[in-house]
Amino acid sequence: MGNVTAAIKGRGVRGSTRWIAVDITGSNSYATNGDTLTAAVIAQILGIEGNFQLTDVILFTAEIGNAGHALRLDRTNKKIKFFNGTTEIANAVDVSAVVCRCVFEVDVPSSVITA
Repeated sequence: MGNVTAAIKGRGVRGSTRWIAVDITGSNSYATNGDTLTAAVIAQILGIEGNFQLTDVILFTAEIGNAGHALRLDRTNKKIKFFNGTTEIANAVDVSAVVCRCVFEVDVPSSVITA
């Protein structure tokens, strides 16, 4: 049903790890089991880092959102799941006002690291 949007807030290198800070915004009609990370959003977040896939993400962290929501990354199904406490947000709920700062980290071979 819904797709998240992403706004890149920063990128950097920590050792052999490349990190990407992103503000993730939910859709206006949340889908049970997660809002979709489209190919375009994945490319926006990870493409510049060497065309990585979500399954290459070694660590995903998310701040608690502006309405107390927590986010979890479903790498396999290319989704972001929204929770209120330990309960997943119900189907068709508008989470378009929910913005969470997230960090995606990928392990990058030293031969491709550029600051």
